[in-house]
Amino acid sequence: MQVTQIDIDSFKQFIENRMGLFLDATRISGLNELILTRIQVCRCMGFQGYLKLLEGPESAEELRVLSENITVGETYFFRHVDQFRAFIDSAVPERILRNGRRAGFEILSAGCASGEEAYTLSVLVHQNEALFRNLDVSIAGIDINPTSIKKARLGQYTDWALREMSPQDRKEVFAVEGKKYVVKDRYRENVTFEERNLLEDDRSFWLPGRFDVIFCRNVLMYFSTEKMRQVVGRLSRVLAPGGFLFLGPSETLRGLSTDFHLYHSHNVFYYQKKEDVELQRESPHFVPAPERVTELSRPLVSDLTFGSIDVTWAESISKSANYIESLSRKVRGTSAGFNEKGAAKSGFDIFIKVYDCFARERYQEAWETLQNLDPSMNQNPEILLLRAILLTNQGKADEAEIICESILRNDELNAGAHYLKALSREQCEDRPSAIEENNIAVYLDPTFAMAHFHLGMLLRKNGDGERAVSHLEKALRLFDIEKPVRIALFGGGFSRNALINLCRSELRNSER
Repeated sequence: MQVTQIDIDSFKQFIENRMGLFLDATRISGLNELILTRIQVCRCMGFQGYLKLLEGPESAEELRVLSENITVGETYFFRHVDQFRAFIDSAVPERILRNGRRAGFEILSAGCASGEEAYTLSVLVHQNEALFRNLDVSIAGIDINPTSIKKARLGQYTDWALREMSPQDRKEVFAVEGKKYVVKDRYRENVTFEERNLLEDDRSFWLPGRFDVIFCRNVLMYFSTEKMRQVVGRLSRVLAPGGFLFLGPSETLRGLSTDFHLYHSHNVFYYQKKEDVELQRESPHFVPAPERVTELSRPLVSDLTFGSIDVTWAESISKSANYIESLSRKVRGTSAGFNEKGAAKSGFDIFIKVYDCFARERYQEAWETLQNLDPSMNQNPEILLLRAILLTNQGKADEAEIICESILRNDELNAGAHYLKALSREQCEDRPSAIEENNIAVYLDPTFAMAHFHLGMLLRKNGDGERAVSHLEKALRLFDIEKPVRIALFGGGFSRNALINLCRSELRNSER
């Protein structure tokens, strides 16, 4: 019996639709063998028979078996400890302050794996009893993997899972039974574990505004973009206004949600749900953001400049400098895409003409093109960003910063606006703010070469040589593969080779 590539693709699509998990090339090792094994164990007539079983009414147990084989939850106590420091020092005090007279304090550990995160939170609650005084704290751990949930409930761990804990904390939290460390009862009493799929609704559990803090770390990366939005939407609904959300260090909400403010403390980023989100949803005038990107909802420039998760028309354009040039030539010297009054007919035409002006360093012409826009497009955030870029290139950083602030009031996760604001702050000799804005930009978009480069230069001037070298080295790698569009828009008039040489020069200076 063989499993074809078509069968594997069908299986991956089923897993995505039913479980939300995106099986990309880095996570499908042995998938062929897994499918063959399950076909034989379930005594199905080939792949189609197995697929029929999965889609049938008695699929629950087989889905549980698949979740055990597909998901991997290796973790340990106090993993990413800076996030727990931010939780105790910043998130909890602010949340309690906003909590009013609410006696309960509920924490969700989503994708809890074998329970280390949930128990870590329990340890922190007990270690900070004064902070949680008079609060009934409960911690709910959920995971799709039944084996992980079973282990979490047992609360038995090896020395390896405790590697970030001090000997004193180990003695306080665990009872030793042979080679096993067993969580003591006092750290179990406020923790529960349930087998749950983040995509499956259960109104008795997913109560609106139920949780004060949610940890969902290193989980979103396993979902497709569409499923990410669904999961984040659900987490937003069950998180109380003003509540906090912690993601994995390499995960962001950029392109997924506008329900949150971005926080940065203790060298980590995390999110606070906006107070007015629920009020907006209850308003008769509220229109939810589209779940899928359509021709009417696609951003004009974001995909090109910030590496959006979705593969849209902009993403396909940005992959080929030659294609962009061919499109640009169609605009040069013509009125294509513009009406008789010189106003652009579409956002696509605007971008192509403005990009062409940037590529040829005709900034005044680009500015005039934007001045001829139909008034209805003047407040489009992507058009505002183009204006800010042009003002920055003209040395009018203060005016550019005003526009960036306007953009960020509506979209705090706009990496380009944070980067331009960093340039403005540097011109105002406010280096700490410039460093902070660049830190945000590279967190939101780790592939943003110019933001890494500028941050590296600022850190070197600030005497932080180690971090400076790290960001400059990242910038050097990224410049080599940076999209031509971003070079044109954010490169300040420098070519790719010029930026690479400049980056190498800064690295040499950092070594002196």
